[in-house]
Amino acid sequence: MLDVMTANRDECIWARATGKDKRVDDSNVPAPIPVISNVGGKSKNSSAQKEGVLRYISGEEGIKHMAVATGFKVNLFADEAKFPQLVKPGKADDVGNKAIALSANGFDTGFIPESNDILRHTKLLDSGKEEVVDFTAPASPGDYPYACSFPGHHLIMRGMLHVK
Repeated sequence: MLDVMTANRDECIWARATGKDKRVDDSNVPAPIPVISNVGGKSKNSSAQKEGVLRYISGEEGIKHMAVATGFKVNLFADEAKFPQLVKPGKADDVGNKAIALSANGFDTGFIPESNDILRHTKLLDSGKEEVVDFTAPASPGDYPYACSFPGHHLIMRGMLHVK
């Protein structure tokens, strides 16, 4: 089918190259070959188990399902709303509360409290600013929370990095 259409257009191109005018005529193009798909239940081989479910998710929901292998090299884009601190499993609230305890002195440290529970962090980012963080995923599988440590933000500005 496509080879015939190409040949039809070649004739037109050669005619125009020699100063003649020729219109493309696809009346000689054969009909498409019917394809029976195994998707959608129209094939003898189709089944719900084979086909699975096609469900598109939002970017925000996709982030919830992100997973990396242990020791995987990660290049992460961060802005003021995403990924200020990656912390040990179960420690996001502890780190957030320590940041609140810094009070006004937190501006001196970018609201990054002293804590062995913080694995990676960005600097304090102003609105509209961003930072790229390169790091190696933790060697131990687990769910590693990330949260903003600006006072009170850790309650809603948070997510999870799944390490498999």
